[in-house]
Amino acid sequence: MWVVVGFALSTLLPAAGVTSVAGLTMTCLGFTLWTFLGLLTLPTLSRQASYAIDGMVLQSGASPQVLQQTVKAFDVLQDDEPRRSALIETIFHPVPSVHNRCSPTPGSAPIAWHAARITLFVSWACMGMLVRAVHCNVGRPELWVMLPTD
Repeated sequence: MWVVVGFALSTLLPAAGVTSVAGLTMTCLGFTLWTFLGLLTLPTLSRQASYAIDGMVLQSGASPQVLQQTVKAFDVLQDDEPRRSALIETIFHPVPSVHNRCSPTPGSAPIAWHAARITLFVSWACMGMLVRAVHCNVGRPELWVMLPTD
């Protein structure tokens, strides 16, 4: 949905369109800016999904200690950042830090698993240029859709 809306809005920019190379270039630039806006806003939805999944795991009978150990083990495979500042996490990280997941506070935001990452992957169809530029995806095409722990 994010990608389709962004592409439609990008074609409405001045000098944008899909009937000429110049228009297509302007559409591509506008869509890249839209995708960047998504990278700043969509991780919040993914963090809420992590908290919801943790809650479901605990409700299914898993012990909090096992969940914490598992979360720590997965973090070592991914970012290896057990703590990070709230601002950095809010903007750049769709998965909460180990510290935050071990003391989850349920949020009221809608839930969407890896919304920003999937949006990046799908943005290729609309000429999104950020797929390879995001720090966690550079040189790692296997991570464009799924994290190593999925």
